[in-house]
Amino acid sequence: MTRNLVFRPEAEVEANEAATWYEQKSRELAVRFVRELRAALDRILDNPHQYQIVEDDMRRAPVAGFPHGLLYVASDDEIVVLSCFHGRRDPATWRERLQR
Repeated sequence: MTRNLVFRPEAEVEANEAATWYEQKSRELAVRFVRELRAALDRILDNPHQYQIVEDDMRRAPVAGFPHGLLYVASDDEIVVLSCFHGRRDPATWRERLQR
């Protein structure tokens, strides 16, 4: 089954901000972050139900080697990425996105 991948604008901003932050540290680090982010998305698309549910029907897929995770919900026809979330931030930020 092929599902559409939908990135909420907030998640896209978070991913871009993280990549920019890593690029300020090292171009190689930023490249690695983007590569691992894409790999996480590929794993989600391959098997969206493999990751733990963190709240209601939202799941978290880790970005390997980084303190970020992709928070998403999956239905039969689409996967909606709600956040590219740093693990040390306040979870209230992403919890409110479930309500939308």
